[in-house]
Amino acid sequence: NKVMNAIAISVIVPIFRIEKYLPECIDSLLDQSFLNFELILVDDGSPDNCPKICDDYAKIDDRIKVVHKPNGGLLSARKAGLTVAKGKYISYVDGDDWVDKFYLDTLYNLAEANDADLVVTGHFREFDGKIETIKPKTAGVYSEDSLKSAILPNAIYNGGFCEHGISTYVWNKLFRKELLNTVLFDVPNEIIMGEDAAITYSYLAISKSMVISRIPLYYYRQRHDSIVKSIENPKTEYYRLGLLMSFLKSQLSSVLDEQNLNKQLTYYLYSQILVRSGGLILDEAEEIIFNP
Repeated sequence: NKVMNAIAISVIVPIFRIEKYLPECIDSLLDQSFLNFELILVDDGSPDNCPKICDDYAKIDDRIKVVHKPNGGLLSARKAGLTVAKGKYISYVDGDDWVDKFYLDTLYNLAEANDADLVVTGHFREFDGKIETIKPKTAGVYSEDSLKSAILPNAIYNGGFCEHGISTYVWNKLFRKELLNTVLFDVPNEIIMGEDAAITYSYLAISKSMVISRIPLYYYRQRHDSIVKSIENPKTEYYRLGLLMSFLKSQLSSVLDEQNLNKQLTYYLYSQILVRSGGLILDEAEEIIFNP
């Protein structure tokens, strides 16, 4: 009758329409060298075989918890997972991706050794059977002072073409649960574009310490069906972008000066429009400001 240790990490996997990829994702997590974690599978009202896959896995491993909920989008699934999480740290893994055997081990050790609120790592991008390694440009340990002076002023836009100083993704990071609890539920569920950025940057704004490692441990699957995101309606797009920008502004205005924040958000807005439309961006005089 062994004493239950406190859970170190809660891994939260939001799941919707990915039955083809889900087993590989779950298997890679059950195969971790690090053992003290729980795996929370959030079935976001998936209409395919995903709910059954989740329940079947839960029967074979008692580290797995399944949450079935009506469809509410990625953000609502991330929130639902956090609501039931018991870990000291939170790791998000997307259900169509997979992770290295030492993924949790490395994240946990980096967090504990440096008493870090946030750990960021490199990742692999898999597309069409080819794998590309993507590493953060800066690596190191950052204190509250260096976060405020060196990281935040370039986090959203680092001066390079469509480049962030800190990647928007939540899946190549480790969060401290108590801290994530204070920001995640404030992110409006209506943000369905750039929702990772909304989480990452508002969390960064309240972090006191961060570690960036260049070790790639996460396999991000770039799928054909998710590349060209269809634009239903430009008005809706502008509304969503506006929502994201005003949320980021409200979260970061206390830690960045207005001029810097406006500049970062403007360039982020440009890059989002470019990614979504593949077009040029013109200023009032119809001069090209941004040409992809």
